Amino acid sequence: MSCYGGIYIVSIPFIIAFLGGTDKDLGLCASMGFVSYLMGCIGTGHLLDRFNSRRLAQVGSSVVTISTAALLMIVLLSGRGYNLPNPVMLVIITAMLSGLLTSIYWPPIMGWLSTGHEGRDLNRRLGIYNMSWSVGLVVSPFLGGLLVESSIVMALFAAIVFAALAFVAVTLAHPPRLGEGPAGVPTEIQEAQRNSNDNSQVFLGPASLLLVRFRWMSRIALVTVFTCVGLMKTQLALLFTMELGFSKSQFGAATTIMWLFSCLVFFAASKTHIWHYRLVPLILAQMAVVLSMLMTIESSMLTSFFLVAALVGLGQAFIYISHQFYAASQSAKRSGSMALHEILLSAGQITGFLVGGYLADFFGRRAFPYWFGLFVIVIGMAAQLAIWWVVRIQPRTNCSGENVSHPKFR
Repeated sequence: MSCYGGIYIVSIPFIIAFLGGTDKDLGLCASMGFVSYLMGCIGTGHLLDRFNSRRLAQVGSSVVTISTAALLMIVLLSGRGYNLPNPVMLVIITAMLSGLLTSIYWPPIMGWLSTGHEGRDLNRRLGIYNMSWSVGLVVSPFLGGLLVESSIVMALFAAIVFAALAFVAVTLAHPPRLGEGPAGVPTEIQEAQRNSNDNSQVFLGPASLLLVRFRWMSRIALVTVFTCVGLMKTQLALLFTMELGFSKSQFGAATTIMWLFSCLVFFAASKTHIWHYRLVPLILAQMAVVLSMLMTIESSMLTSFFLVAALVGLGQAFIYISHQFYAASQSAKRSGSMALHEILLSAGQITGFLVGGYLADFFGRRAFPYWFGLFVIVIGMAAQLAIWWVVRIQPRTNCSGENVSHPKFR
């Protein structure tokens, strides 16, 4: 399914341009696809754990295949001169349908893989899962760039094939593992608490102070970083080809570089737990995205944009797997937790799509969208640092002298 997504992401800006759409139309198309995905996750998130993960993923992948076939028909008919009623709006409708049904594909898959696992074992399984889909995104954007440069029809046909193969893979996979509920206290929490200089960080049950802190900080980081990723997926494609004169295949190569570095981060994160419950790696990952925004504003060289893609890949991957780990840890409803994960990153990307499109339309593609991304991520980091210092233990004891403290905002 990630191969489908990689080709689709690279192709959609040029499909909109082929049909006569504007930057605003592109932002609207991308954002509405993610809005429908967001609404689907919100509407089904609390219900996903009640149903069989395989069946949900089968329905999701089959409808995505059908909606992409409909998109191919729109392009074919428009290219042959048929006067379709508002073809750009028809593309937006197919994007919304695809987004809506994808909401019952990815969260169940993540819940399927993580249920019954905690701590380092959970980290390893999530790492393998993230490497598998990111490998698809390493290859497919470059392939999509080559295909769309020669023929939009060929790019969409390839996307349809990959979506259909996702249905086959889910059908042939092993049955989902039955839920076992959260395991004991992850050793990483215990180690982090022993090594911490803050003596107030003691384990308080399933929702430890460390877990509360990092869940909230990673939630904010996920939204802000993926706002910048949304800008890179849409506005950078048009800046790349229409403003700076680079080719579509070169944009595909830049996207491939982004996912290659993401894959490397997923691999490294799956092999070690040293980053668990550590503030510095979380901040450094966001600083990499800040630097990429500044470079996008100032640079015009192809090699600089390849470096931008690498920095975004590093930052987005670390924030992605960080929130994934903290959201799943000690959670009894894994599919629901992963739905929240998808809701947050979708909200960020929708913001990038919509605001980026409007800023590009009114103020130009060159700088304003990326100043917005820079502003968002800096504000987000300030909020995370505030959470780090504000969340504290309020020591309390009951009449028997037992500590009944709970993490709270001071």
